[in-house]
Amino acid sequence: MRKKTKKKKLSKPLVLVLFLATLALRYAFEELSSDPTEKSARKHQLFVDAHLQKLLIEDLPSGSYELPQIQRRHDTLRKKIDRLYGEEHLLGFKVEDAQHPLSPFTVITSEFQDGDPIIVVFLSPLMRLFEEERGAGVTEEDSERFFLIDFIHQLDHLALGHRLKEGEIPSQKKWTKNELAAWAQTCEFSIRPILETPGLRVAPRHSVYYKAWVASGRNVSSEKWKAFIEREYFREPK
Repeated sequence: MRKKTKKKKLSKPLVLVLFLATLALRYAFEELSSDPTEKSARKHQLFVDAHLQKLLIEDLPSGSYELPQIQRRHDTLRKKIDRLYGEEHLLGFKVEDAQHPLSPFTVITSEFQDGDPIIVVFLSPLMRLFEEERGAGVTEEDSERFFLIDFIHQLDHLALGHRLKEGEIPSQKKWTKNELAAWAQTCEFSIRPILETPGLRVAPRHSVYYKAWVASGRNVSSEKWKAFIEREYFREPK
């Protein structure tokens, strides 16, 4: 695979951009002058180093992640994404010191920039989530595994070709259709193998989806599955 030469414009306070080249990720961490304090920037960098670098830069690209089933799923999705978008559009990862503009609870999403598929991690809400999980007695290893499920869910979207046009706001029908397919894939090929591994667990937010998937008969066309997805994404906030 040839290396990417096109440069991207960086505008957010804290950005980690990673581009995949064969089985290695080359990355650059850019800290812009608008970052509030040196202490805050250092804290964010330490979090990236501790929880994202090993997982995204070392283990998964090298094929050494501890759960073989999840490693194989990651590799399968990466190959599908590369075939779907072409070698001129390398998969990128961007970690922003910010929160999602529409949802303060979103920790990860996928989008396209200059035609390239991008996984975006929102660092501030992710760090808050890790802190909340520590308070609930969740280990750091578990939190990283929970994040990995969210990460693979975004790969599922990209591998399924769920691409929005620039500036497009998807209709409820399109959003539901995309999530029906993507969560079915995530439940069956990522959450299920973890739950079937003795001693491992998933986050409550993932368990809810998996239980609904099982209750639907593992049928992506099930009305039960559709009703569940619609409730999760379009119910009125309390």
